[in-house]
Amino acid sequence: MARAAIVCITFALMLSAVPNVAAHDEPPVAAGMILALSGSGGDFDLIRETPAEASQGSRDIVGGVDVDLGVWLSAPLENDISIVSGDIMVVMWALPLVPVIGDGIEFTITVSIDGEVIDSHTSDVVSMIEPLIWTAVPWFAPNIEFNASAGQQFELHAGAMLDGVGSARVQWGNEMDSPATFSIENWLLVREESQVPTEESSQLEAKFNTPWNCSDIDAVTLETKGPVDDHDMAWEDGGESETRALTREECTFALDLAQIEGTHLTLWKVSMSDGGIINQSGNFEVMALEPEGVTQPLHVNLLGGVMGALLAGVLLVAEVSRKVYPERFEGQESLGYFERLQSGFSAEQLAVIGIAVLVGALTNLTVTIMLFAVLYASLWSIND
Repeated sequence: MARAAIVCITFALMLSAVPNVAAHDEPPVAAGMILALSGSGGDFDLIRETPAEASQGSRDIVGGVDVDLGVWLSAPLENDISIVSGDIMVVMWALPLVPVIGDGIEFTITVSIDGEVIDSHTSDVVSMIEPLIWTAVPWFAPNIEFNASAGQQFELHAGAMLDGVGSARVQWGNEMDSPATFSIENWLLVREESQVPTEESSQLEAKFNTPWNCSDIDAVTLETKGPVDDHDMAWEDGGESETRALTREECTFALDLAQIEGTHLTLWKVSMSDGGIINQSGNFEVMALEPEGVTQPLHVNLLGGVMGALLAGVLLVAEVSRKVYPERFEGQESLGYFERLQSGFSAEQLAVIGIAVLVGALTNLTVTIMLFAVLYASLWSIND
């Protein structure tokens, strides 16, 4: 009995030494580009997935010992990335295995790209006063600037220190208890939008750019409102929305505009592999196509044209011959034009001309009349 009383008194004294503080705040919510810590046995990865897709790993630590937890590596980048004034956050999780007497637990995190350190420091100490309850320990690196090229990798090196007496378990890769994450909060998803002509109409194309060449985009949906009077109209004021069918080719998502006219508001919803949804708004305008004017072709009868040209050539040669061989027409100056013309041709020639006129007129009267008009003007000018 005396021994049991001593144990109870000792345990009561230990509990009295625990600081009287409120329960921990809710863990911070990761945003932007999020990667989950995954792996066990020293083979650790930063995966562009939700913690539910990560494999669980853990490490038990005791008070007063600085423990190296390991290094997590991302998949090599497939596109360049540039971050200006970005906020990096790492959230680790720890569980007190027994009541911890002391200040609590802290993590030292080093974030690098291919060995080049972006930031390295120790987190604030978080108390471990609630046995058997998982505690989130955040690490922040605000206003970070860096550039990374395709082929490089993110590296996260973590160490833990339990400042006090007791023991704890550090764990990651468990969606319910320890969803440890690495995130770059100010990362922005780039979207390049354009209208591209097609054989029948045109299509609206949105090309997205991510560090892993859109393999981290699970799906994209597009909602539109319109037609609207003003492309600057707020989305809420645009009336009923309509979900559009899209086609995908790698990073490009396209909407067929064949049956769409006017100005429309757009809301792109991009479902990322890390479980987040990124909303991006915009607008597009499709001009109504004016009906093309139909030009009726001038149907020219080839035979009529040939006959008319033959007629014009014969008459023109005859009139020119009158000028070249004036002796043939001597004494005819007092005659009228057609009388002089008739005197310069034989009956057979006149018959040929008559047939030519008849054939030309029957096959294409318009061409014949036009040619005679040109002929008359030519002969009139030569005669003068």
